[in-house]
Amino acid sequence: LSHLVPEKMERLRSGESLRFEEQHYHKDGHIIHCEVAASMMVLNGRTHIVAFHRDVTERKQAERHIEEIVTKNPMSIQILDKDGFTLEVNDSFKSLFGSVPPPGYSIFDDTQFARQGLSAIFDRLRAGEIVHFPDVCFNPHDSLPDMEDVPVWTRTIGFPLHDSNGRPEKFVLMHENITDRKQAEERLNDERNLLIMIINAIPDEIAVKDLERRFVLV
Repeated sequence: LSHLVPEKMERLRSGESLRFEEQHYHKDGHIIHCEVAASMMVLNGRTHIVAFHRDVTERKQAERHIEEIVTKNPMSIQILDKDGFTLEVNDSFKSLFGSVPPPGYSIFDDTQFARQGLSAIFDRLRAGEIVHFPDVCFNPHDSLPDMEDVPVWTRTIGFPLHDSNGRPEKFVLMHENITDRKQAEERLNDERNLLIMIINAIPDEIAVKDLERRFVLV
C-alpha cells in the first residue's frame, strides 16, 4: 500500500485500524471499487501492513443508480429524518416548491397540515406505515416566508426507511403536482354554480330530463 497518503500511513503507524474505499484498474481496463480494511502488525520483529480488499463495485453501481432514481425522478422527492427535518430533496421538489426547507423546519410541526387534518396521517407514517395523503393545498410562503407565495396542490405518498433493527429511521415523501387539475376542477365548479344561479333567476319554469326521461335539473 505504498500509494497510501502520508496521513493514512501515520495513523496506521500509531496503531489505528483504517477502513476506506479506493479504486483499482482491472487487467481488462475497467475500474474496480474496493473497500479496504488496513492495520499494522509486527511479525518476527518486522512491521507489516495487512490489508483486506473487498470488491464493492456492484454495490457502488447500485448506489449510483438509486441516486439517479432520486435526482432525475420527475416526481418531487423529499427525504426526512425521524423528526421531520429535511435531509435531501431532488430537483423536481425545488421546481415544485421553489426552494429547499431550511434546517430548522420540521414538516411534522407545520400548522398548515394540522389545519387540514393530516396529523393522524403523519402519526401513522412515523409509526412505520406506508400512507397515502388526501389531496393537499400547500402554500410554502405561509409556513416559510422566504419561500414562494404560490399555492400548490399535491397528491403525496409517504413511506419509512428502517434501521438495522427494523425501526423507522427516515421517511420519504413523493409529491405529484396536481395543481392544474385542481384549478380546472375549481373553474368547472364555478361555471356550474354560475349556470345554476342563472337558471334559478329565470322566472319561467325549467326542467331538464335525460334520455330515459329522468329529471336531472329543475
